[in-house]
Amino acid sequence: MNRLFLLFVIKIWKILLYIPLIGDRESQRIAGVFPHILSLDETVDRLIHGYSIARFGDGEIRLILGHRLPFQRFDTLLRHRLLEILQAVSYDRFLVGHCPFSESPVDRSFKASWNRFAAFIRKDILHQKNISRQNNRYSYYQWNWMQCWRFLESRIPAAEYGDAQISRMRLFQHIPLEKIRKIWQNRDVVFVVPKNGKFVFDARLFGSVRSAEYLYIKPVNAFDDYSRILTEALQKEKSKLFFIAAGPTATVLAYDLHQAGYQALDFGHLPMCYREFLGEAPAPEKLDAFGQILQ
Repeated sequence: MNRLFLLFVIKIWKILLYIPLIGDRESQRIAGVFPHILSLDETVDRLIHGYSIARFGDGEIRLILGHRLPFQRFDTLLRHRLLEILQAVSYDRFLVGHCPFSESPVDRSFKASWNRFAAFIRKDILHQKNISRQNNRYSYYQWNWMQCWRFLESRIPAAEYGDAQISRMRLFQHIPLEKIRKIWQNRDVVFVVPKNGKFVFDARLFGSVRSAEYLYIKPVNAFDDYSRILTEALQKEKSKLFFIAAGPTATVLAYDLHQAGYQALDFGHLPMCYREFLGEAPAPEKLDAFGQILQ
């Protein structure tokens, strides 16, 4: 499907979802067929036992659907690779990570529905500002899945998935730090991270590693340099663990490294989310690709 036409169709579908009858039915339909997502605790257990993970968050899904991100331009090859991984059913010791489709209470009154639709017209159409959900009618990830499920459900096999929120603050709210640190305990870790970007090595989180080295990437449009990144990564010893913070490029790199015999973790904003959990830093979304607070 032509990219611009796909974006147009998705925009129309998003508008239709603001009609309560359509939105609520779509939410119920997805909830009935959504694949099984491991709990955070189960996902951590798999990683401790040597599994790799490649995550799909809202950014990766947006790229597949033809959008660009603030830190990654749309790239046809990147879209193709993400689709390839999205459709991976199962590999030995490998998890595809998705965000759960979580339900939330719904105010079904006419007044509430009209206010949500009016807010959409005012904020999204008139001022071209995207609002991610209908004023808390749906949870953040529920609303994201509702917008894309009809375009992707045939490409998502009925399989078992890891929880993609393993890289977010929610991990520290539910899993003890001592258990998280076991994932890389006494391991030689290669951190694939942007130079002068958001990543910060925090000894409270990574103090259990045996050694740390860095493979630097560009903070913006990292996939442009993918051949070089993969080539350098494949020169490392197979015993090394890869911790990757590279946006959608991390999803592809974790998959390719696992296929080559490494354990690779697409872990994104984990250190920033740990500091957010402690109240020491803002949410990663409030920072640009270079770690500066957005105005």
